[in-house]
Amino acid sequence: MDGPARADQYRQIIREGCKLLEAEKAYQQANILRKLVSLDKKISPSSLSKILNGIDVGNTVLRKGGEGVLEIVRQELGYTFDKKKMAFNTGKAPEGWKPYIIPEREEGAEEEKGRIIIHPNGRLPIGDKVAFMASAQEEVIEMGVRLRTFADYFTSRNEHEFKLPVYSLLERGCHYKAYLLDPESNEASHYFHDRAQVQEEEGQSIEKIRAVLRKLSRIVKEVEAEGFPGKFQVFLYKHIPYNHFLIVDGERLHG
Repeated sequence: MDGPARADQYRQIIREGCKLLEAEKAYQQANILRKLVSLDKKISPSSLSKILNGIDVGNTVLRKGGEGVLEIVRQELGYTFDKKKMAFNTGKAPEGWKPYIIPEREEGAEEEKGRIIIHPNGRLPIGDKVAFMASAQEEVIEMGVRLRTFADYFTSRNEHEFKLPVYSLLERGCHYKAYLLDPESNEASHYFHDRAQVQEEEGQSIEKIRAVLRKLSRIVKEVEAEGFPGKFQVFLYKHIPYNHFLIVDGERLHG
């Protein structure tokens, strides 16, 4: 495809893609621009406005904008672009397609992509934790030793603080996976025996984990009764614990 023809293609992708995203996702130009930043396809607001109004811009801008809008439409709506018809195929999505919402990033925040967020001051306040999890699209992984506080969030706090936000994730098809130390493992016995040498209360930790598992089992049954598309699962590991982790969409590009 020669230069002018390719430029026309990108121009059409941007125009038609923005119309589809506005009609089906209620996105404004500002939303699309922030998504382009997230995809490393940033163009300026004035450039996007010129393209949508039929004013010429450079080919580099057209290419970046066209590739970015094409990716947003493909991932969020499941539509491909027919080069011959110069239009999006808005019929059935390709087999195996799963919707993925491109996160929005402000201009200048590109350097944050791919960096692990570490909170050195320990456990997040429950409101901050819920806000962090709210962006999940595929899964949330909670990994700890006892997960006693985590289990208590479901039963001892107002359901609007934690339980219902988790249910909202499950309702959207996100999976929630909780990992804690197997209380019957040799590793747990060695670990807590050693801990009890300096903190006597740690000698009761194995029984505390068993109590947490009973509580989590009830939570799993409650979730299953709701019939959410997302699963709430509890797993045990048999390793000497080291830290607590909360992972949102770890395998995703923007996780």
